[in-house]
Amino acid sequence: MLIDRRFIGHFDWRLFFTALSLALLGVFAIYSATGAAVFRKPYYLRQLLWLVISLLGMLIVLGFHPRTIRRFAYLLYGICLFSLVLVLVIGQIGMGAQRWIKLGFFTFQPSELAKISLVLFLARYFSDHKEEVKDSKTFLTPALFILLPMILVLKQPDLGTTVLLFFIGVAMMFLVGLKPLYLLPVGVAGLLVSPLLWGMLKDYQRQRLLVFFNPDLDPLGVGYHIAQSKIAVGSGRLLGKGFLSAPQSQLHFLPESHTDFIFAVLAEQWGFIGSFLLLLLYTYLISRGLQIARDAEDPFASLMSFGLTAMLTSQVLINLGMVIGILPVVGVTLPLLSYG
Repeated sequence: MLIDRRFIGHFDWRLFFTALSLALLGVFAIYSATGAAVFRKPYYLRQLLWLVISLLGMLIVLGFHPRTIRRFAYLLYGICLFSLVLVLVIGQIGMGAQRWIKLGFFTFQPSELAKISLVLFLARYFSDHKEEVKDSKTFLTPALFILLPMILVLKQPDLGTTVLLFFIGVAMMFLVGLKPLYLLPVGVAGLLVSPLLWGMLKDYQRQRLLVFFNPDLDPLGVGYHIAQSKIAVGSGRLLGKGFLSAPQSQLHFLPESHTDFIFAVLAEQWGFIGSFLLLLLYTYLISRGLQIARDAEDPFASLMSFGLTAMLTSQVLINLGMVIGILPVVGVTLPLLSYG
């Protein structure tokens, strides 16, 4: 059967309510971040609508047996590659990047599909070849399939998603037996092609990387984002300034406050205590994902759970690193909270 209703009886309510709590918290944070613009562009209402649609999608996916998902893993990866090529041809250009395909009343971002499709592809590949992934040669094929979407996403350009795809791929390869020594040739190759990769970046991306190493290089230009983010996070102190009482976001000093820098909004309003509780929710999601991966009897289901958890973990860590200034700004949003 296509749908196995037995899985509905094993629904993880604690995991669900943790994720739902984060999503609802995101709606309130987006409402606060958009401030006076909320009635011109009701981002929080759009986010609430997408949350409802996501819940309906979850109910549909919930009924699918892992074997059914496994069956379509390669097909989904192929569709993803096609859409990544297509967006470079007919995609809409916005903010210096060509990342979106317009489909009627909404836009579709293929790079978001790339993250999930890569997880499913690698989960199926490694579950099919579990006896063949014990030496360096057997990692060449999956490494190629990791590299393909990375190159296409970088061409858009989308440096943040490119980095995420790399971490997802490496994490899953380590799980099935990749030795750290095998990454040495990858590192050497990366150094050799770094001038080429630097040339593929847009001017604003190069400036972001340069400002990361020297924050005083352009404090009122490219460095403005991270400077205002640090001010917002630091001004929250222990207990924060309260809901709708944070000047950095309310007065729009903080750019992209409802997307990339939503954590700075929360830190300013709810302080260290609120930020700590938020991180506890993410910690539970990640630990529960790892438990599910460990306890799953089916190899594909185990690898899929681990890959999705690695995707969540990478995105959370990169976003938080951006917001507090220990990583360069690469346009990675905070899962479940950021708008979109």
